[in-house]
Amino acid sequence: MQFNVKTYSPGQLIRPFSFFVLSKGLNSGKPISKPCPNCYQIICHTSEEKETLQLLCFCLWQSKVFYQDLVGSVIPFLRIGDFRKALLIAIESSKDKPEIHQLSGNIQKLNDLESQYRKQLKLIGEYKKALYLSVIR
Repeated sequence: MQFNVKTYSPGQLIRPFSFFVLSKGLNSGKPISKPCPNCYQIICHTSEEKETLQLLCFCLWQSKVFYQDLVGSVIPFLRIGDFRKALLIAIESSKDKPEIHQLSGNIQKLNDLESQYRKQLKLIGEYKKALYLSVIR
């Protein structure tokens, strides 16, 4: 799997089949779709590679693998070399696992379910607030 990791700067050319990963803060390593000043651009050669790498980055971020590589006392950041090394290790360990593509669909379903639950919890909170206000009025 061929890919390049570059530091993104505003105004830089955004290549096809690329995505972005936050490089500063406690969310370092989180894949994002639109660039920001504090991110890395991961450039892939095909859309399948992009999807696989984006999923691997998401898995690494969710499992907090990048926390051990964060440096900096005020604003933690992830070095590009440490990010690349963690991603290469994840690629090697997932090579023999064909179920990684099934994982993408399952994660999407879980994200949709989580979103529904968050909406329901928000509505429950608003209802509780309305009940509290009805008691004091």
